Formats: sequence, structure tokens, C-alpha cells
Amino acid sequence: MTSLKGTWRLVRLALRRDRIVLPITILLLVAMTAGSAPSLIAAYPDQEAKLAYVSSSAPSTIGRVFQGTVSGANLGTIMMAELFIFTAIIMAIASIFLVSRHTRYNEETGAGELIGSGVVSRSAPLSAALMVAIGMNIVLSLIIFGALSQVKELNTTGSAYFALSLGLVGIFFASVSAITSQLSDYRRGSNGLAIASLIGFFVLRALGDSLGKISADGLTVTANWLTWLSPIGWGYQVLPYNGNRNLPILLLIASTVLCLTAAFYVLSKRDIGSSIFASRQGPARAKPSLLSARGLAIRLQSTGFIGWSIGFIIFGGVMAVMANDFREVFEGSDVLQEFIASSPGNNGDFLDIMISTMFPLIAAMLAGYVVTAMAKMQDEESSGRIESLLGTALSRSKWFMSHVSLTSAGVIVNLALMGLAGGLGYAFASSTLDSRFNDILISALVSIPAMLLFMAVILLAYSALSISVKAFAWIFYGYCVLISSFAGIFKWPQWTVNFSPFTHTPGYPSSSFDSKPLIVMSLLAVTLTLLALFIFKRRDIAVK
Repeated sequence: MTSLKGTWRLVRLALRRDRIVLPITILLLVAMTAGSAPSLIAAYPDQEAKLAYVSSSAPSTIGRVFQGTVSGANLGTIMMAELFIFTAIIMAIASIFLVSRHTRYNEETGAGELIGSGVVSRSAPLSAALMVAIGMNIVLSLIIFGALSQVKELNTTGSAYFALSLGLVGIFFASVSAITSQLSDYRRGSNGLAIASLIGFFVLRALGDSLGKISADGLTVTANWLTWLSPIGWGYQVLPYNGNRNLPILLLIASTVLCLTAAFYVLSKRDIGSSIFASRQGPARAKPSLLSARGLAIRLQSTGFIGWSIGFIIFGGVMAVMANDFREVFEGSDVLQEFIASSPGNNGDFLDIMISTMFPLIAAMLAGYVVTAMAKMQDEESSGRIESLLGTALSRSKWFMSHVSLTSAGVIVNLALMGLAGGLGYAFASSTLDSRFNDILISALVSIPAMLLFMAVILLAYSALSISVKAFAWIFYGYCVLISSFAGIFKWPQWTVNFSPFTHTPGYPSSSFDSKPLIVMSLLAVTLTLLALFIFKRRDIAVK
């Protein structure tokens, strides 16, 4: 077909560009779902535990907002509540970024005109981006299904519906990104519009689920009609392992086709490099703060910092409220109390275990912020802008340390915000302000040395590898996630675990506070950062 001329070559180009990011994305999402199944089976070993979980989740408004409705006392319901919405959101964001990267970003940098000068059709770049995004979601769904189908406690048909609904949600938001890429001049604006739609659909589903009707036995919640206005709600209302509904799947497919049709129509009505919504011009003069290296670093990293801060405040508060919500479930279950008491390395207190497990886990996600912040340094160098900066009175040390100090401050502030939000959230939910506030705050802050060591390793790679640091950073991040998800399950050797900084964070407050690993990691972080600075000052600037 003429309209697809050159598409397959662009697909190969997109796969070549994303040869690192795509496998790591798939690995992380598979680890989040399939890797969590054995933990859920161990945490809810019998029917009494499942009944306790569901009976507590059904009346919990906070639980329904962030986990969805429950539909029976079985492991499938718990899988949906614990994994589906969070995984679907990550898949949606990955799909949004992938499409905008290979469409709007190409036009923003001028690569779109270069590609268009070849033997390619007008719709080929968008078609190629969508094929890669759809392919990523299909591969993810197949791997997730293959992994979950091996879990004997889970129904195979339910696992198929679970994987299919996740994939369709990701594909739907790829089609949303295809539309927003036509609306804004810049990738940031395109992603912002798509993420705004994702947030809007999440809020609709959250309202619908929170207003749901609880059944007489207290084990099932029927979602409100508002849930059916959201594609995320459709994905959840497939109800894998319980209903295995086909109607929500048909709604997702029909909506995706409609969005894709609209995206290609809008594409045909605009010029390459332009957009439907014209961007307003920036100020004629730059702010005085941009005259300093620190001011420029703040300008480059402020948007990412604000976004991560908002997310960590929300996560901290929600996790604390949910911990208090589920405390009664575990306190009322003799089986779970016995399970917790017999677990090695903890004091047997449920809330202590929840705090020491959840908050370091969320804190480890901040590694994504570190990777993107460090990527700004590579972008400044590979684009050639750093040469113009260093041609002034700015020294290499000041430029380097401006980004390092700002990212370090971002790590500390984000973890502190998460701890404060968690402590206040727990105090609000339990109506008491006691020592738990300090426990939650400290549990968040103890991850600072591990995060700074993670950053120092990436800085050392940046100084040594230059333009290859993005690939290294995402591989290292993927390795750390893989270790935390599978090392215990598959009993991998201890030396493989030791390479991840996050495995050395003390499990406070479920175990006694140990400052030794924190001191060692802090000293290592400082040493590696200074070594990275030494190497950076003595190597050539690398420009693509």
C-alpha cells in the first residue's frame, strides 16, 4: 500500500533506537506481575486469609480508589487488586512515551524532515511508531500470560484475560498518544496532554469504584457507572479469574480503532513540523538565574523533579493509609499472624513489616528519577551545548557538580516528602500521632545512601562511557529490579544480590536499625562521585 511505504524500514529504525529501553521495560513489567505472584501465594496461603483480605478491601474507600473493586475471595481477586491498575498505568505511560518519541520528537529535532525526504509516505512515521508500541504490548501480554499460566493456583483462562486486558489498555493509550502528538509542537506538550488524559481516566475509574455497591456478603463490589467511562475501568472490569467478560475488551478495541482513525485524519490536515495547537513564544530575555550553572541545571530538571515529588507524596500517603486499613485484616487472622511470626528477620509486628517492605520498595522507584536526571547531562554533551557553556568562564567541575548536587537534593527531598506524607497519612487514618510517624519517616530516609550510591555508579559510567551512559543506566536499573524481584524466589547466589545498592538498605522498623551499611554506602557514593569527576575533567567531550 502506498500509505505504508517505508513503514517497515522505520519500524526497524525504531527498534534499533529502543534496543535497550524496550527489553528493560518489558523485563520490569514482567517482574512486577509474574514476579509478584509467588509472594501473593505465600502471603495468602489459605481461604481464611483470602476472606480476611477481601472482606477488608470491600468497604475500604482508599482501597477501591487505588486498587479497584473486589469480586470474590480468591487469589485472582487479590492479583487484580494488588497488580492490575499500577501495572496498567506503567504500560500506558511506556506506550505514550514510545509513540511520541518516534513521532513528535523526530519532528521537534528536525529528524522528521530528514525522514520525510526519503521514500516514505506521510503516515509512515506514525504507523511505524504505533506498530512498535502495539508490538511491545503484545509481547508483554504473551510473556505475562506464559508466566502466570505456570502458576497452578491461578486459572489459565483467567491469566489469559488478565494479560489481554493489560495489553489492550497499553495499546489504547498508544493511540491516545498518536492523537496528542498531532496537537502539540513539542514532545513535552504531547506527553503532557496524554498523561493528563490518563489521569482523567484514572480519576473517573477511582470515583466509580469508590461509589460502588457492596454485596450482602461483603465479598463483592459492583462498580458505579462512572467506572464504565474509563478505559482503565474497562480493563479492570474484564474481571479476570472471576467474570472473564468480553464486553470491556470490545470497548477497548473499538475505542482504540476510533482514536487511531482520528490520529491519522488529523495528521493528514497539518504540515510536518507543525501542530494543531501552536505553542506560544517564550520570553525575549532569559531569567538572570540562567547565567549560573546551578540555575541552568534547575531549569533542565525542575519539571521532572516536580512530577516525581507529586507522585511520591501521593504514594507515601496512600501506602500509609492502606497499611492502617489492612492492619485489622492481619490482626484478625490467626493464620497470617502465625505466618508473620515465623518469618525470619522481623519482630513479628505486621505494621512494622508493612512499613519496612513498602516504603523502601517505593523509594527504589526513585532510581528512575536519577536515571532521567543523569540523562540530561548526556543530552547536554551529545547535543554540543556543553561546548558552548565550557567556552565561557564555567569550569567542568562546576557544571558537573551542579547536576550532581541538584539530583542529590532531589533524591533527599523526594524521600523526605514520601516519609512525611506517609507519616501524616497514617496519623490521619489511625487518628493518632505516635511513634509510627517517626518509623515511616525513617523507613523512607534510610534509602538515601543506596540511592546516592546508585547515582554515583551511573556518574562513573557517564565519565567513562560518555554517550553510552543511558544504556548503562537503564540496564543497571533493570538489574537492580530483577535482583529484588527474583533473587529470593530462585535462590540466586549472594554475590549477585550484593551488586544492587538497594539490597543493603536496613529493613527498619521490622528489624533493628543498623547504621553500618548506611555509612559504607555513603562513603562509597562520595568516593565514586569524586572519581567520576576526576575522570570527567580529563577526558574529551564527546559529540554525536
